[in-house]
Formats: sequence, structure tokens, C-alpha cells
Amino acid sequence: MIGSDKMAHSFDIEAAYAQAVKELWELPIHELAEDLSLAVLSAVLPFIFAVIFFSRWLFRDYEVKSFGVQFLFAVIFMFAVNMQELIIFEIINLMHHSTRVLLWKIDLLSLYFLLTTIVPTFLFYTIVQYRAWPLRIKLGTILVLEAFYLYAFSKVGTLLSFLNSHPDADYFSI
Repeated sequence: MIGSDKMAHSFDIEAAYAQAVKELWELPIHELAEDLSLAVLSAVLPFIFAVIFFSRWLFRDYEVKSFGVQFLFAVIFMFAVNMQELIIFEIINLMHHSTRVLLWKIDLLSLYFLLTTIVPTFLFYTIVQYRAWPLRIKLGTILVLEAFYLYAFSKVGTLLSFLNSHPDADYFSI
């Protein structure tokens, strides 16, 4: 019974997303251009701010010269700030609803991918980077560590799934 309710709820979310995408393509070109320009501006400005903040204030006294670290920080910061902006845009009704839904889904999926795949892989790469191992051993070690991380990540999710079966699941679930 609970599983069927979840599937019905999931279907409603996907139907709402499909409807939002359909509405987005039906927007007049000037409204679509306004939404697109606001979306690009609301992504570029936090990215630039994050690069400046990282290099000038956050790590000015440290030896963090890696472009990858700065870029990863800026991209994650950009998506996090963009999600907060979308909440504000929802409150003040600034963009078209279908544009906000599409941007919300893009931001969530991007952050999920970055935080579960790219950041751990980059961390494992920096751990193995200065070892005097052949490239094949380094890549194998990174892949093994990433596989172990993803396995542990999925097990934690399985262990915490008792929250969804709890009578107050709506209170604990997102």
C-alpha cells in the first residue's frame, strides 16, 4: 500500500514536470528570452562572486592554487545560491512557473551529481595524485575508492529508509 502511494506521488511529480516543460515551449518568445536571460544572469553572478570570494578572501593565505578546487567550489556555490534564488522567485512570482520548475530540477540533479560523484572522485584523485605509482594503479585505486564510496552511500540510504515507513513519514521526508 505504501509503495503504491509512493509510485502515484512520483507519477504526479513527473506529470507536473512534463506539463511544465510543455508550457515552457508554449511561452511567447519574449517571455522565454526574459526568463532565459534572468536564469543565465542568476547563475553567472554567483559563479563570479564565488571565484572572487574563494581566491581573495577564503583562501588568500593558503596555497590552494588548484583551478579544479576553485572551479568546483564556484559551481557548487552557484547551484546552491540559484536554488535559494528560485525560492525567492517563487515567492515574488518573478519567472514563469514552468521555467522555475525546469531550473529547480536542473539545479537539484546537478547538485546531486556533483556531491555524490564529482566531489568524491576529485577527493580520491587528490589523495592518489602525489603517489609514485604508475597511472594504471592510480586510476584503479580511484575507481575502487569511488565504487566503495557509492556502495557505502547506497547502504546509508538503505539503512535510513525506515524513515519512509514511519507513520510520520511526511514529517521526516523531503
